[in-house]
Amino acid sequence: DDRDFAPFIPKENFEQYKENIGIRLPPNFSIFATMNTSDQNVFKLDNAFKRRFDLELIPNVFGDENGKLTPEEENQRDAEIEGFGFTWNNFREAVNEIITSPENEFDISSFSDRQIGCWFVKAEEKSEKDTGIKSELKIPRKTFLNKALEYLWDDVCNGESEIFFNPDYKTLAELINAVEKENKTDIFSKDLQEKILRGQRPFAQNDSARQNDGRVEQSETSQLE
Repeated sequence: DDRDFAPFIPKENFEQYKENIGIRLPPNFSIFATMNTSDQNVFKLDNAFKRRFDLELIPNVFGDENGKLTPEEENQRDAEIEGFGFTWNNFREAVNEIITSPENEFDISSFSDRQIGCWFVKAEEKSEKDTGIKSELKIPRKTFLNKALEYLWDDVCNGESEIFFNPDYKTLAELINAVEKENKTDIFSKDLQEKILRGQRPFAQNDSARQNDGRVEQSETSQLE
């Protein structure tokens, strides 16, 4: 009888529901839900609630339990971060290693739920400016700066930006401007840079042009490793 809802209630085959009429669910009805524990508006689930559901932690890795990757996962894992010369997965694993390590100077290991996920920033197919031909997948530099680095600076560093970044940069705006306007890439802390290089493949012969152009370089030591 509510006039506000009347226009939305179908008149044909309408059954009037009254108080105390139960709602029945079929026995094969299931509810599947996901939650990102890194979202700061999500708190730990109450134990009484947990007991009523089956929970499964989704590993923060590429591939299934056997390490088998889909083509999409392989492309995302190996996508180069535009302008930096290292892959998304090298950067992601290096950052997560610092976050989860209780041995770092600032001990942010309590922030383990703030690790960067495999698809936090999605790779995109880039096109060559001259030919218009699509090339390999890359992580767009602008997206990387304004999403991944912004997340580390504002949500993970907890006021101690030197955990991940060169201490010469006092604000996130300074850091982003240095990359976008001056093409600088020496923006990471020594610890993070070493961890990125440790996981990076050795540069091939035809990669020599990358040397001394401001990008993160691979040392002779890391090449031997």
